[in-house]
Amino acid sequence: ISALNDLQHKSGWLSMQLLSIDSFEGEDYVILLGVTDDGNFLDDEQCRWLFELPAEESELLSNSDISDVSRLLEERYAQRKGIIIEDISTRNSKYFQNELEKLDYWGEDKRSSLKMAMKELDDEIKRLRKEIRLAPNLPEKLDLEKQKRKLEADRNDAWKKYDEAAKSIEIQKDKLIDEIEQKLQQRITEEELFLIRWQLR
Repeated sequence: ISALNDLQHKSGWLSMQLLSIDSFEGEDYVILLGVTDDGNFLDDEQCRWLFELPAEESELLSNSDISDVSRLLEERYAQRKGIIIEDISTRNSKYFQNELEKLDYWGEDKRSSLKMAMKELDDEIKRLRKEIRLAPNLPEKLDLEKQKRKLEADRNDAWKKYDEAAKSIEIQKDKLIDEIEQKLQQRITEEELFLIRWQLR
């Protein structure tokens, strides 16, 4: 295995950590970390390939240097954990932005259709006003005035719907913000699955 050529006749330590992050959704990460006795870290590929080799289990003769190794691996683990959390934060930020944009587009469509309906009503009211002025007799004027009053009531109703739509959008935005704020309270659990010593002949 070419990835392990540089590790031949070397020895070191290998650990596996389970990182669970419960944020927008639960995510589990199995993090393999390896280091040689001379302080060089193994990459992910090398860590994985070590498990493909046949192995013989033997008793650990001394654990006097485990504290130094643990410190090295903990520092490396903290770096990997930071990268993962930053990645999750970036994804959550994109999700939040996308959801806000969806609400904005939906709200804009709704407002645009209501504005168009109000404009049509305004145009029709203006037309009726002109007809009322030009109407030749009182009965016709009264009939046109009734039509105008009906359209004005419809326009007032359209304005009411417009205001309700604006409030509804703001309520949904507040709800989304509250929901995301709750989900941002990340719950992190960590567990070391094992720490083993290896030697590659």
